[in-house]
Amino acid sequence: MAAGYARSTGKVGVFMVTSGPGATNSVTPIRDCMADSVPVVLITGQVPRAALGSDAFQEAPVFNLMSTCAKHAFLVTDPEELEATMRTAFEIARSGRPGPVVVDIPKDVQNWTGPYAGSGLLTLRGYDRRIREIQKLTHCARSRARVFRSSEDQRTAFDLRRRWRDQFGSRRRAATICHGVWNSSGEYADGTRCDGQHGSIVSAHARHAWSGLCELRREDCDFLIAVASRFDDRVAGNPKQFAPSTRAIAHIDIDVAELGKVKSAHWGHVGDAKAALSDLLNAANGFTKDYSAWRAHLQRLRVKHAYNYERTSEFIQPQQVMEVLNGIVKGDAIFTTGVGQHQMWRHSIWRFGIRGRG
Repeated sequence: MAAGYARSTGKVGVFMVTSGPGATNSVTPIRDCMADSVPVVLITGQVPRAALGSDAFQEAPVFNLMSTCAKHAFLVTDPEELEATMRTAFEIARSGRPGPVVVDIPKDVQNWTGPYAGSGLLTLRGYDRRIREIQKLTHCARSRARVFRSSEDQRTAFDLRRRWRDQFGSRRRAATICHGVWNSSGEYADGTRCDGQHGSIVSAHARHAWSGLCELRREDCDFLIAVASRFDDRVAGNPKQFAPSTRAIAHIDIDVAELGKVKSAHWGHVGDAKAALSDLLNAANGFTKDYSAWRAHLQRLRVKHAYNYERTSEFIQPQQVMEVLNGIVKGDAIFTTGVGQHQMWRHSIWRFGIRGRG
């Protein structure tokens, strides 16, 4: 529920659990939030400080467990640092690449009474330095020129933002990862929507447009711009075979560890996506190209590889249920899914409004 709140509002979600099994049961959602960059703060109970390491009743090595799967984990051993620790946890969860932060609080620290300062953060030199460096990062003129030289040499530009589509005429050539679908606010009705393993089911023309499979290899995109995509196995499959005809790849991500981790890029930039794209737009200087041939090609793919289901069946089809619901709420609703085929149907059928993040 905390993760759902964070996903749908963009604010930090909070949940609290007891020590021992309550904490260990939270490993899965914390790992999920880390993978999906969801900002949450988990507060876990812990045995008193004097009992740490004694295998006391419901003691669990929360800090050790969570440090491997959370963005950051704290074990509060100084009661006077509790307030600053909590404030810092929220700051870490929402800053840079968002993610889950865990605060493990021993019972005697919970029971401590002291003055409330009302301000102040812990000093985390390494983290603070990285955040400052990311905030200062901008494209140098030479770096920007490399991107636009690639664009001039190739037939198509890929991105996820409205202004980019307007500037580069790429409205019909944008594909999204699963978590980016809601960001389109329904504007990708003419686009290729989801890509990857489930994109091949959801939208075959998205797969062909990106990867140039079979007879479409010659028509593969030449210049691929990936914004906040980690090229995971559900998108890229075998990285060496992903987008085989692409001659230039640009990768923008706020996490430096993502650049080159799975798929090598010819040009990479670490920084906030909004700032990075705005910086490139300002350097476009009236860049224009004719993409009519590519648009016509994608339209043929939509017809040849259109997503469909058995509409003549006497049984109610789940896709039909989603289509009816979609027509009723018209994007003005928040829907949640589990993990399974119904999630993929949601991506293939649902049209997202401004609030309908799904």
